[in-house]
Amino acid sequence: MIVRPRPSALALFFVLRGSIIPRIFSRILVITVLSCVVVWMYHRQWFSPTHLSAVPFSLFGLALSVFMGFRNNVCYDRWWEARKQWGDLIVQARSLARESAVLLAASTANPVQERLVRRCIGFGYALAARLRDQDMLEAVRPWVQPEELDTLAGNRNVPDALLMAINRDLAACLRRGELTDILYQGLTQRVAQCAAIQAACERIKYTPTPFAYSLLLHRTA
Repeated sequence: MIVRPRPSALALFFVLRGSIIPRIFSRILVITVLSCVVVWMYHRQWFSPTHLSAVPFSLFGLALSVFMGFRNNVCYDRWWEARKQWGDLIVQARSLARESAVLLAASTANPVQERLVRRCIGFGYALAARLRDQDMLEAVRPWVQPEELDTLAGNRNVPDALLMAINRDLAACLRRGELTDILYQGLTQRVAQCAAIQAACERIKYTPTPFAYSLLLHRTA
């Protein structure tokens, strides 16, 4: 989640980052010029709008407010669900690191626990880069060994490849007798939860607002 410093009340009027104004500035300019022309023509008494009623504007304004309210609710729901998913990812990653530190003895000859934690951290960075359409390999580079980075380069889904590597390490510990079946299942459930969170984040990113609502909003506007 990107947390930016909150600007002052005056600065909020001039903030362009995250605003829709740059995209619709040309339309705002056209409407402003058209409004000035209408006011100028009215003061020149070239026409008199006394026959116009406020009812059509009220009806259009009501319909537009309904659809805009729906769009705002959808945007907030998507943002809040994404925030909950990322918070759950932090919980699962910390729990996996804590439980592996207790269950797997760290040593120079058996660096499984350290490798598992570093891959878990790399998974978070790789997932963030994937969701932002950034370079996943560059994001995960500080957390994996160079030889493993070459292996990850052949995968389109780097976060999922990291989870697969974690599962392979846990399965190797199970075969060597360092983990019992129950402990192995508990750790792999953490990994499965990370995979589920990744799928939920990708669903939020790649699922657009229903086209019918966008069409109604566009036509009403």
